[in-house]
Amino acid sequence: MLCQVFPEQYQSQLDEKTQRLQDLVPSLHHLTVFASEPKNYRARAEFRIWHEGDDTNYIMFDQETKQKVNIKQCPMAIESIADLMPNLMAEIIADEVLRLRLFQV
Repeated sequence: MLCQVFPEQYQSQLDEKTQRLQDLVPSLHHLTVFASEPKNYRARAEFRIWHEGDDTNYIMFDQETKQKVNIKQCPMAIESIADLMPNLMAEIIADEVLRLRLFQV
């Protein structure tokens, strides 16, 4: 589920989140909700740089299982971040100091 989007479920997820907020804070009688785009909506992203042998990858940790998950692309990130990810990884891999010493971006 990390870095994945499900545009076909967007409206139902938004409705559920809105309802949960209204249940938590009943005084929000006139809550106005502004929908985001169903993908490319996150302007901030943080990834670990995982070094394993000669491999270097972006990873995130699954909050439930604590397992590492390789991230090849992240369609929830805004296009400028999503487009930069493969180019940045290529530069990290090409530079020995970054490849061995960089742990988070």
